[in-house]
Amino acid sequence: YSIPMTVALAIRDGSQHLRRWWNIFETTWTNALPQVCFVLFASCSAATAIILASAFWSGGVIVGFSGGWENLGKALGFSFAYNAPIAFRGSLLALIVNVLIDAWEARSRSRPVPPTRLWSLAWGAGTAVFMAFAGGGTRLLSTLAGSLQASVPR
Repeated sequence: YSIPMTVALAIRDGSQHLRRWWNIFETTWTNALPQVCFVLFASCSAATAIILASAFWSGGVIVGFSGGWENLGKALGFSFAYNAPIAFRGSLLALIVNVLIDAWEARSRSRPVPPTRLWSLAWGAGTAVFMAFAGGGTRLLSTLAGSLQASVPR
């Protein structure tokens, strides 16, 4: 989860320094939706690319880089199908952190009252439920990808 988190926070920090970051809670959805989609896409793409590169490298070290180029597409396709949901789950978690930071900043600007325990509990419970469903869905996709590529014992 560290790769998508780093990318998402870097996008947010860089955009804030350029004064191009819209606080999700202080703007309309037409301003917030493109930046949310960009953060999700960029963090998921970076994480997937790094995971695929590490899978390619470890496969090359184990099998050898000299042969097996004909199966490269198959191996990368399977690795993508199996590992992309994991990167997407990390991107969702990174997006939740960005939304939480925006909520905290919007709340601190609107009234200088520190967050209550109930507010923190509501955010924690909502995030846990959301990530439980997202985690279940992405694990299901990874399981399906693994089971479709598994060889049948004879």
